[in-house]
Amino acid sequence: MITYQIKKIKPYGDDREINAFIIEPPHQGLNVIKGFDNLDDLNLEIDWLKELTQRNVPDFSEDGIMINQPFLWGSQKSKTVEISADKKFTGTHEFDTKELIEVFYAWVDFLKK
Repeated sequence: MITYQIKKIKPYGDDREINAFIIEPPHQGLNVIKGFDNLDDLNLEIDWLKELTQRNVPDFSEDGIMINQPFLWGSQKSKTVEISADKKFTGTHEFDTKELIEVFYAWVDFLKK
């Protein structure tokens, strides 16, 4: 299960606090969604993920890369990956592709606040 939280952090080295959207281990690689800060771009990504879940895409397809964070996509289950020294994808943490859509919606809500 992908878990996340919104919590106060002190990124400036003083007492100032800001709200932060944190995707927790072992799925912290999905924090890359924070690179999407435009709601139109986020909505396009959500639409694409919804379409992916409707297709019969083999789990852990090597076709998907989002920004600089690689993923092995699947219509039901996907994985965050690492790229080994010999340029091969190595699956690390599996996640439910539909759960990622819910995380995207939470990110949208966070940005709207």
